[in-house]
Amino acid sequence: QFSISQNLIERLQQQFFPNPLISMSILDCVENGKDLMHGGARYNVGPGMNGNGVADFADSLIAVKKLVYDEKRLPMHTLLEALAADFQGYEAVERMLAEDAPKWGNDDPDVDAVVMELCDFIIKIHAELKGILGNPKMPALYPVSSNVPQGLSIGALPSGRRAGKPLADGCSPSQGCDRFGPTAILRSLDKMPHACLDGGTLLNLWLTPAVVQGEEGGHRLSAFLKAFLDMDIFHIQFNVVGQDILRCAQERPEEYRSLLVRVAGYSAYFVELSREVQDDILSRTVNTL
Repeated sequence: QFSISQNLIERLQQQFFPNPLISMSILDCVENGKDLMHGGARYNVGPGMNGNGVADFADSLIAVKKLVYDEKRLPMHTLLEALAADFQGYEAVERMLAEDAPKWGNDDPDVDAVVMELCDFIIKIHAELKGILGNPKMPALYPVSSNVPQGLSIGALPSGRRAGKPLADGCSPSQGCDRFGPTAILRSLDKMPHACLDGGTLLNLWLTPAVVQGEEGGHRLSAFLKAFLDMDIFHIQFNVVGQDILRCAQERPEEYRSLLVRVAGYSAYFVELSREVQDDILSRTVNTL
């Protein structure tokens, strides 16, 4: 259904939103006399189909496997009751799911295997889908902040996430669930088939300003980026700002109109973002190196 709706959007783009300026900069559109949306480009690919909640999926499945089946600490009927109640009255179950089950982004082989299986499934499904120009559709894992409104329609999950909360963005860990630092996150993401997720993947990382200060901080960040480049990972982006600054910006936005943050594939003035997106950014883990 999502593929069909996307084809409809492509058709509407063709009819009502031509791209003459972009098409002028793309090979062969001018020579063919065709807009890029009508197949004028030399290379036609996509469109990409964005995905969110990779970590929510993996964290939920591994929690059920570990706590319900392997360790038998949590009866399935109790889990289902807790989810239906959005953990109201089941706070002990919520803590068990949140604290005792492994989470994506911590270099845990069991969770990472779940994500690899999910990626293989996504890639195979997309191989069967075509856009209106006959191009194979590209699987993509970046949210453009859509993880926030998408989360509003999803109930409580076995990962310990409450109903209505934002999903994990792109292939980033669930908010606050990366426990062993950014290098462990890279080791998990390095296992993903990024080359086959050719619509792109996205990892958000938040660093404390102290991490990159001075010559030593520069060397530290440089070494981390070199490790990233040595791995088979598509993308990484950073926020380097104090959490207290963002909190102050929420309280006194008129004093922080020039404060830029990285959201999810784009940058924006923090005070112009919705409160829900602001809170989603603030819920990310603040890392050191």
